[in-house]
Amino acid sequence: MKNLFLSFSVILFVSYSLHAQFLTRADSLELKGEYAEALKLRLKSYKESPNPERTYNLACCYALNKKGDSAFYFIYQFIDTVQLDQLNWVLSDKDLEPLHTDLKWNDIKYKLDERVKNECKCSNKALALELRDMKIEDQRYRSYTQFTVKRQELDYTETVSLLKIQATYDSINQVKLLPILDKVGWPTISMVGTDGSETAFLIIQHANIELQKKYLPVIKKLAKIKEVTWNDYALMKDRILVMEDKKQIYGTQSRFNSTTGELELFPIKHAKRVDKRRKKIGLYPILVPYEIQPDVFVYPPKIGK
Repeated sequence: MKNLFLSFSVILFVSYSLHAQFLTRADSLELKGEYAEALKLRLKSYKESPNPERTYNLACCYALNKKGDSAFYFIYQFIDTVQLDQLNWVLSDKDLEPLHTDLKWNDIKYKLDERVKNECKCSNKALALELRDMKIEDQRYRSYTQFTVKRQELDYTETVSLLKIQATYDSINQVKLLPILDKVGWPTISMVGTDGSETAFLIIQHANIELQKKYLPVIKKLAKIKEVTWNDYALMKDRILVMEDKKQIYGTQSRFNSTTGELELFPIKHAKRVDKRRKKIGLYPILVPYEIQPDVFVYPPKIGK
């Protein structure tokens, strides 16, 4: 399950409706493995006010309930109604894993490929598809870890195992991407679309610091001409600073504080000025909730020392 659609109005965020209450309760039930009860709430919310996010979450809930035909019905409906850049999560979402052995899953992948070929406003659609597949592998085991941690099903041994598997896929993706970077340069938005460009960022973001530092100036240069997003630049810049045990400047990196038992942001340089820096590159203020801006993972933000 994933919150695929971000509201761009703080008013919408703070105005809690009955629908939001249903979804919150349904999420809680799913985390407990009470899928049948969660399905009742998903259905009620969908029938009262259908939208793409509820369509997708209903499909996931049907999949968790082993009701494949209904899950596929709503997945098809979702695919036909949303923008291209909202589709890639479908192929790596842990909730939909029960559908993967069904022959109709191949049709889902085919439909997604066709949408990339037909709709991606980019000059290299073949590379866009190749990067899409890399992104699936980049996110797959991160999705699995998130899924099992939320359901409190993961012990230390399983965590280490998943991290090792993910590290293997990260290395494979790097081996695939680096020759591409040498041949065509950084995959830009005009070349492979926003999602394809972001995939290149994710792969390097999950690589070693030497690769990150090598490509950070490239990302900054391209961000200035809107060929990559400034969000990518901010995330990588902060990641490098944190890895060098320095204070981040955009407030995008968080950690678990073992003393307080809570998440907090890594220390921020001149924290009172962080929103000015964020505004300068088009990011929301740091106090805007996660549902509005996905790059700040802690809300309300607590800044570590």
